[in-house]
Amino acid sequence: MSNHVYLRPDVYFEPLFNKWFMWPYLMSPATAAMNLVNQHMRSMKSFVANAKIHAKSVKAKSMTGSSLMNLPLSQVDDVKQLIAKSRDQYGDLFELVDAISELDKMLLSEAKGMSLEPLYEKIPDPLRGLVELCYDLNNQPSFRLIESLFYKTSYYKECAQSVCLGRLHSSERKFVLSTPRFADDDHLHLNIPLNHPFVNTLFSMRDVPQELDDIAAQFEALDIEGSLSFEELFTTTPPKKTAKPVEQGKVEIDYLGHAGLMVRTASATVMVDPVLAYMNDEEVNKVTFDDLPDSIDCVMVTHTHMDHLCIETLLQLKHKIKQIAVPKSNSGMLADPSMKLMLNALGFSNVVEVEDLDTFDHEDITITAMPFLGEHADVNIRSKSAWLIESKGKKIMAAADSSNIDPYLYKRLNDLYGDVDVLFIGMECTGGPLRWLYGALLTSPVSSEVNESRRFNGSDYKAASSIAAAFNAKSVYVYALGIEPWFGYFMGISYNEDDEQLVQSKMLVDECHSKGIPAKQLQGREHWVFS
Repeated sequence: MSNHVYLRPDVYFEPLFNKWFMWPYLMSPATAAMNLVNQHMRSMKSFVANAKIHAKSVKAKSMTGSSLMNLPLSQVDDVKQLIAKSRDQYGDLFELVDAISELDKMLLSEAKGMSLEPLYEKIPDPLRGLVELCYDLNNQPSFRLIESLFYKTSYYKECAQSVCLGRLHSSERKFVLSTPRFADDDHLHLNIPLNHPFVNTLFSMRDVPQELDDIAAQFEALDIEGSLSFEELFTTTPPKKTAKPVEQGKVEIDYLGHAGLMVRTASATVMVDPVLAYMNDEEVNKVTFDDLPDSIDCVMVTHTHMDHLCIETLLQLKHKIKQIAVPKSNSGMLADPSMKLMLNALGFSNVVEVEDLDTFDHEDITITAMPFLGEHADVNIRSKSAWLIESKGKKIMAAADSSNIDPYLYKRLNDLYGDVDVLFIGMECTGGPLRWLYGALLTSPVSSEVNESRRFNGSDYKAASSIAAAFNAKSVYVYALGIEPWFGYFMGISYNEDDEQLVQSKMLVDECHSKGIPAKQLQGREHWVFS
């Protein structure tokens, strides 16, 4: 007798690296090592030494998104064991971090504009054959990581990856970036790499059922921790699919939440920065996996921040995605790892890197990579693109967290590409300071003054208004603010009405309304149809 089952819609997934939630800088080997040693180890040692302080302080609303670990006192020994395991099993990553710091200091001390060839003998052993020394045109020394080769060495710790599965009983998930995840009665940890075939099989079961006995046999063959029964992950009830075919001649846009967009015609479907919610018993206005079509022609990613390059969502969509388009990186600069290499390592085979202004088609949808200024604390990050999507005479601009640092850029782009019908613009105008994201990568301290000056700011009212004006946008929508409560687990933001991001967003929306331009601060789900 057949017993076909589907993956339950309330099953949530956390990709892990050494028990920590996997975000893009934990994929690339060098940045993973720097974050393990300079961030995770420090946080874990702090928790072991000050567990009571962590447990008490983390409950305060003002501590949302902080580095405090959200674990009970009873798990101090678990953290001690993870510290020891990190040292014992991944000691070469600690050596790699020391080598990167040593190389940086050596170049600053000895590279004064003369030939760098004699300095190759002084490259620390862990980096031998993996870097190229170089100057910029002002004789400032640096080095280039041969990043693709790093993925072929022992520094790429595929063995540190695992899959955490649980059932989401509430849309409110705990903040994931500050705390390692341990297997317990409510979760299963599958100790398999994230590109393991079973991962794709499992998530395809949101759409296509499998025999329960076959799935049971596959679970039986895996190394698993945790007491959650695997049968609780599955149901015989088919998913409630909501996606309907698009009528000929029409263009449909769906706001997926946060920075996620989906553009569909009768012939093609493309997405930008998808990050999807899970369905549970809470009836809220959110887009889930059940709301998507069976096939996605292309996913475009704007930049490497985890709320835009969401590994958690992309792995669950792998069986649907035909192509991923990403902006090209600086090819070996530590702070700007290649998204293509990350995604290839995760098992995505058709990943295309694009330059600014590259254009490509998917059936009747034309996509152009547009320059993206700002929001990266003035670090030389090349891997960022806004996306211009054109179909049926309509132009949609997904500008993500772009900031109008140089108004002349948008005038030039408007001269080339014309006005846009729909502008989606992020307004995270009070972003975190330099050390917030890049602190683990720094090999020497920066002053508080420098740290606070260089922030991850997107557009404020003035900047967003001028971008909208430059493109004569016919409608303007503010997104990517982390407003949706079900995304608090990675955004770590809890807004008050007088917070600057909301105040500035309202100013933009009010200005647009005064001009008769449709505008809104987006939250949840939205749907537009153009013909």
